[in-house]
Amino acid sequence: MDLNLISKLIVVLVILICVTFVASKPQEFYKFRLPNIEITSLRYLEEKQSTDLLSAIDAKADIKRVFPDGTFPYTYHFFVLRYNGSIIIFSTLSSPSEIKKLLKKVNVEPIAVDRILLTHIHKDQIGGLCENGKPVFENATIYISEQEARWADGEFNNMIAPTDDNLESQKQAQEIFKIYGARIKRMPNSGEPIFDNVYPMPSYGHTPGHTVYRFELEDKTIVFTGDTFFASEQLQNPGIYLAKGDNADFDPKMAYNSRQDLIDYLASDNIIFFSRRFTFPGIGTFDQRHNFKTWNR
Repeated sequence: MDLNLISKLIVVLVILICVTFVASKPQEFYKFRLPNIEITSLRYLEEKQSTDLLSAIDAKADIKRVFPDGTFPYTYHFFVLRYNGSIIIFSTLSSPSEIKKLLKKVNVEPIAVDRILLTHIHKDQIGGLCENGKPVFENATIYISEQEARWADGEFNNMIAPTDDNLESQKQAQEIFKIYGARIKRMPNSGEPIFDNVYPMPSYGHTPGHTVYRFELEDKTIVFTGDTFFASEQLQNPGIYLAKGDNADFDPKMAYNSRQDLIDYLASDNIIFFSRRFTFPGIGTFDQRHNFKTWNR
């Protein structure tokens, strides 16, 4: 066989292998843009968990029907927002090393983060805020609902006995409050914006003060749903909830009511919403049947 032909065939084969590898590699991040805002969604965690962790608040919520193989998708996407000149994040994961590694993928240093909008104080939200007794985010203002801050101080522990994980989160939050001092902004449930048409919205139940955030743009409304949902299947089945594990709902009935209220609100006006718990990139809206419609990648 002609050596030139063999060489050409080898080159073609190498190209095909490379193309196949690139095509099969999961997309690491996705950017969604509107005027004055850019949302970057980064893959962090995608796995399956046993439905043994789940329970149902009402008879209509049939776990076996919704998750017939006995598992449910458990995801965690991380979001970085560039909004009106500020860099905003919503959690700091479980450790400083994890959050630094993830931010590096989109060329963001911790010192460049301007605002951290916390939804709640579970360990996977606040674990990366401090390192060796010092703040990781030296320039950031941190927002947390007054209700959640009070829970961090132990105020609601007589209402429902906290788990060991809850107690550890509370202890960690108290230390963070000391380290960041005046840069911790406790948000009252006043209905007022905290800055630049950004509104905290109570979504209590996952924790006593769990909060979601609404961005009022010129002609769009965008909502970050936090951990109100653990999977998109809850949009059609809000009575199913996470009953066990580190991220179990604190008050299942309250969380159920919050999910119902948020679903009604999101469906009311074709609102764009994004969730770290939905199929990557976790940004979308409702379709005509009120299913989550992921944005085209």
